[in-house]
Amino acid sequence: MSGALDLVVANESDASELAALHAAAFEAPWTAEAIATLLASPGCFALVARITKPPGSGSPGSHISESSDPGAGMLLARIAGDDCEIITVGVPERFRRRGIAALLLDHAAARGAGLGAVRQVLEVGTDNTAARRLYARLGFAQCGSRPGYYAETGGDAVILARDIPEVIPAQSR
Repeated sequence: MSGALDLVVANESDASELAALHAAAFEAPWTAEAIATLLASPGCFALVARITKPPGSGSPGSHISESSDPGAGMLLARIAGDDCEIITVGVPERFRRRGIAALLLDHAAARGAGLGAVRQVLEVGTDNTAARRLYARLGFAQCGSRPGYYAETGGDAVILARDIPEVIPAQSR
């Protein structure tokens, strides 16, 4: 990965970019309309990770990924009570195992803390061992399960959570 990673807060007008990123990361992508509807609901926010060209390699301030990809990762979340619920986090295959998902999750924790959340929560398929290893490394622990959660496959999911104060110390919020 050449260049720097730039994390930006996305909004409804970025729904097409978010949908393209979701499609690059998942077999069952969400539409731009579905994403825009989510972002229009109270407490929802999105983050996008983009690779920027190194200084001197392009026009100043331009955001550009290594190819025609729209970015290096995305995250959708919503604040629900004390929870920062991660709706989806996706990193296209070519950018995986570079710390992008962890960075997105940590930034979402900080943003969630600023909005009053004290815990991050997400669901992940029981068969998604790579994601489950990542989440365990980031301090997520199982707090529930959802049998038959994934409608398209009937697959089960586990609910994972981590306390935000353990991720983002109070003095740095």
